[in-house]
Amino acid sequence: MVLTEDMVLKAARAPNLTDVVNFNCWGMELSDLTILERMPQVEVLSLSINNVATLTYFSGCVKLRELYLRRNIVADLSEITHLLSLPELRCLWLSNNPIADEDNYRLTVLRTLPGLTKLDDKVVTNEEREAALISGVDFWAAGAELTEGGADTEVDAEAEAEPEPEPGAQPRILPRTPVSQPAPAMAAEAVPPAPVASGDIKHKAVLDAIMTLLPLLGDGELSSVVKAVDDLKRTRQFDDCPAHQAPE
Repeated sequence: MVLTEDMVLKAARAPNLTDVVNFNCWGMELSDLTILERMPQVEVLSLSINNVATLTYFSGCVKLRELYLRRNIVADLSEITHLLSLPELRCLWLSNNPIADEDNYRLTVLRTLPGLTKLDDKVVTNEEREAALISGVDFWAAGAELTEGGADTEVDAEAEAEPEPEPGAQPRILPRTPVSQPAPAMAAEAVPPAPVASGDIKHKAVLDAIMTLLPLLGDGELSSVVKAVDDLKRTRQFDDCPAHQAPE
C-alpha cells in the first residue's frame, strides 16, 4: 500500500506536507513511503506494523530524531547505511524485523550510527559503544555500497510509548498534534538536502565515535592521545613544507 499525501495530512492535521513534524501510521500494510521525500521537517515517524522493506525512504528526512519501525520486513543489515544522512537521529526501533535477527545486529547498528542514544527498547551504554567498534560490522571496510549520506535531544516520552493495537482492533491511523511553527513570510518550495560525499560521511562517523570514547579515558591515556595528535600534526607540517617535498 502506498502512503499518500491525503493520508498524511489527515493523520497529522497539517495544511501542507512541509508542516508535518510528527507522524504516526501503524497497521496499514504500507510498503511505499516515497511521499517522505516531500516532508523535510518531520522529526518523529512512527510506522510500526507495516510492510516497509527498505530504509532508503528516510534518507532525505534530515531533521528526523526518532524513527519507530517495529514489525516491518527490513531484512538486509546494510539498509542501516541509508540512515547515515540523518545527523539528528537519536532513537531507532527496528525490533521484530528480520534485520534484528542478524548476528551482531545491535553492535553493527551502533558502529554505523554512533549518534544513537536508544536502540529498540534499550538505552545505549558506553560499554556497547566500545564493543561496537570491535565487533560491529564495518560496512566501510567491507566495501558496502552506501547511499547519500548533532546535538543530543531527549527522547520524547510519549513517542516512546507507541501503543500496541488492542486484540481484534482494526488497523488505524493515529494522529499526532503537530508542533506549531511560525508561518513563513512567503511560500517556498522545499529544497532537498545537498548530497554529502561518502568520504565526508565516513569521517563524520569516525569523529563521532572518537568523541564518544574520549570521556572514558583516564588522564594518562588522554595525555597519550594528545601526544599522538601533536606528533601527527608535526609530521604533516613537515611533509607540507616546500623544502622537504621531493623535486619533480
